[in-house]
Amino acid sequence: MIKKVQNYPSIIARPYIRASKKDSQWKDNQRYTFESLVTVLASYAVSDLLNIYINLREPLENGEGDISEADLEIIESLKNTDNLKAIGLEQMSLGKWCAVLRETTKILKEHPDKCFLPELYKLFQPPSNKLWDDINTLVKQRNDDAHGVPISDSELTKVLTSRQEILDRILEQCSFLENYSISIFDKLVLKSNSQQVSGKSFINDGHESLIVPAELEPPLGEILLVNHNKKFAFMKLRPLIVYAPINDQDSRQLSLYSKQLDKEGNQIHYLGVDGAVDIDIKSFDKKYNQSLAQRWKYIHEIYSEEDVLIPNLNGNINVASSIEINEENSLKVILDNKNSIDVSNLNCLITFPKSFEITIDDGDPFKLKDGDSNTYEINLDSLDTNVIKDYEIKFKANEQGSVRISAPHIEFQYFRTEADSNIEKFTSFEARLDGASIEVIDPKSPDKMVPVINVNRQYLASDNTPINNIEIGENFLYELSITNIGIGAARDLSIEVVFPEHLELVEGVDELLINLNPSETRSYRYLASTKVPGQYKIHLRDLSYRDFEGNKYISSFSDDFSIVVKSNIEKQFQFELGDAIEDFTIDNFEKQKLDLRKEQLREIYKNNDDIDIDDLFTQALFDASIKNIRNIVSTVSKKRGLEVTEKIIQETKNQAKLNDDNARKALIFSINEVPFFGVDITNSENIIFHSIDGKMIENIHDFTYKILFASNAISGYTLPLSMKYEPMLWSDELDIDFFKSG
Repeated sequence: MIKKVQNYPSIIARPYIRASKKDSQWKDNQRYTFESLVTVLASYAVSDLLNIYINLREPLENGEGDISEADLEIIESLKNTDNLKAIGLEQMSLGKWCAVLRETTKILKEHPDKCFLPELYKLFQPPSNKLWDDINTLVKQRNDDAHGVPISDSELTKVLTSRQEILDRILEQCSFLENYSISIFDKLVLKSNSQQVSGKSFINDGHESLIVPAELEPPLGEILLVNHNKKFAFMKLRPLIVYAPINDQDSRQLSLYSKQLDKEGNQIHYLGVDGAVDIDIKSFDKKYNQSLAQRWKYIHEIYSEEDVLIPNLNGNINVASSIEINEENSLKVILDNKNSIDVSNLNCLITFPKSFEITIDDGDPFKLKDGDSNTYEINLDSLDTNVIKDYEIKFKANEQGSVRISAPHIEFQYFRTEADSNIEKFTSFEARLDGASIEVIDPKSPDKMVPVINVNRQYLASDNTPINNIEIGENFLYELSITNIGIGAARDLSIEVVFPEHLELVEGVDELLINLNPSETRSYRYLASTKVPGQYKIHLRDLSYRDFEGNKYISSFSDDFSIVVKSNIEKQFQFELGDAIEDFTIDNFEKQKLDLRKEQLREIYKNNDDIDIDDLFTQALFDASIKNIRNIVSTVSKKRGLEVTEKIIQETKNQAKLNDDNARKALIFSINEVPFFGVDITNSENIIFHSIDGKMIENIHDFTYKILFASNAISGYTLPLSMKYEPMLWSDELDIDFFKSG
């Protein structure tokens, strides 16, 4: 195993780590690793070229002036590169991703001064080198597998060992990947003495926390490729790599582009480690403010021809979830060409478990392809649009166990454009249909087909280091791994994760409902934190699941699994202050409690001249105020169905001239990029709130008109109404309703 792969993108590293186990899934995990690697590399190349193209167009798009003749020449060249347009990105396969990588890096080599990733063209150009030899070897072997070329059981370990060596060589040569991370920034972290942006990097088997200074201004909610060898540099990766919800789930995952689902390009299919992701571009852009549609438009200008036809052939295997051994059974292979186009020369390969005996009758449209691997094929001269074909296959299973019919491999040809049809120029495409899992039962066997569930738990720090204690206020991870060690599949497995009082679940779903095949493991992570010291136990409750017959199994957990949260008097002081000003006022009782805590701190730090308790109070007051403001904005915006964004704005020199040359820094809240509220954070001892909402005037008795710029444009948005925070704390007339009224 190559250790540096642990610093590669998780969508590559995760299947590679699984492949290192060399278990029954070794071959599949090798394939997943290789396909993900090629897809990621090609996506990087396309993103690099796309960002060059967009940057060249920027003066025109922003209305800031004319594009130079040299840049116009490059733009036209990129829009009219025949080798790129001939590939097309409508429907992707491993072969097409290789072609994209090869042809795109050729173009990148022509613009070395504009490339974000010069390693790409240096490695992959010219395309006749040892690296490409290894890639082409694995592509051929993968295609041989897909076409049913058998590997005998006696040769399997030897063949996979050889493939692993080739895969390792390729990964070694792509070592530059550890210097870049696929990352997303999602939150501003504001304190009295610093402003930062936090997020995560998708590396190793999951993700790690990431934090950078706010002045670097990474875009929030955007999938980026961050260069760790430079002070801070990034490249946008959308729309080929996105962070989006898995189908029928709330959780999001890193996903790679697969294909368009309609001619217009409004429906896009992505693939990730944990499942498929289908995106409606308009809905996704509206919810996450990503502008995928605009970036797809630019990609099509480079890579697509006009009037491209989009095939959308789907299908699946329809079979009973459980059968008895040596019993006559049948399944149906369904080829669904609805919402698609005419396709030709279709070949569908299905590899059955070796314990299956297939019956072929005269006139059956499917034939034996290879007896050693138990692979059969269906061949069609053509399949017209809006036609659904189904083929019945009779079989017996002669061995008990949970088995999987692998995803059938299909290949077909189609006319990519109307012009192609006139000259009968076919485009080839390959894809996989959905496979199926079956429980094969032997009623006479003493080994019952029952699932057996094991659960492992651990606590992790934000850097994935195992821990058993942490300080108050620090985030930590609770990782739950669920494995089916039985010989039967677990259906409708449900489990509830119960967090004790005072332990806050920051991120994660506390109720799970999944299916788990034999030897399959699913891992889930929960981000938690607490303000209160003590010993905490996270309980698992109501673990239940069913076997193929519907019998229900229930497990209980009586063992303790604790984490110790240690106290920190400074942080406790901050939390108490935050609780005190939750209503944006401090009453006499709260003041007495805080004064008592101040005296305790003075006693603790009486010999430490570096710590001033009044400064500590000011810092804590700032931190608590910002947190409360955010909570209120978040609560009200969710209640009203509004999506609020945050941004730090530093006034320019020209803007500062209107404020006695004092450039201010502010936290700006916006809806659809229109600012509605701001907090002047220039001086943590003098917080000032700013608003545009005239409704607030009647509630305010100590306001002034003092314009705060909410963007860096001198003629941009401003927030004219302002009020200092300090008087609010002691006011009998102002409270939290001051904010809610807006």
